[in-house]
Amino acid sequence: MVENGHLFNDIAEYFAYGGLLLFIICFLYGCVVGEEGGVEPVNFSNTVKSLPIDDQDMYAIATGNEEYLAAHCTFDTKEELSREKEELQRMRNKVARMKLKKQLDQLQQPSQAKPKVNPLVTDCIDAMVAMGEKKSVARATVNKYFANSPNTNSVEEFISGVFK
Repeated sequence: MVENGHLFNDIAEYFAYGGLLLFIICFLYGCVVGEEGGVEPVNFSNTVKSLPIDDQDMYAIATGNEEYLAAHCTFDTKEELSREKEELQRMRNKVARMKLKKQLDQLQQPSQAKPKVNPLVTDCIDAMVAMGEKKSVARATVNKYFANSPNTNSVEEFISGVFK
């Protein structure tokens, strides 16, 4: 069938070199892009070694209540505690940057609030269109009429005033 197993050996080498190449590409991508590019490094210190963390512990971590954490959460070393504090501060800074970026984007967007149109004006335009006028002519007539008679309160007053 296959002589001396050369084919299987070649296939195994291709898989090994392919895996090595994939590892090198991922490693280089992580080095080049880093945390700022959205790639988070694997942090094995986040694994829970002791009891599960409850809601109070999470709240204390989020608010930075060091007294509660010192009394209820134990860490292996002071170095690990300082790493956790630094990571927490980085997360807070990241959230603050995201909030500021969102606010900046909202401020930079032009306000697209349309001016409010008086519903009476719209009704008058619709009434003239219903009587056979073109919409552009009706709009011009209504705007001209309301510029001269702003105290009109109903469509009936408008129609009687326009056709005098």
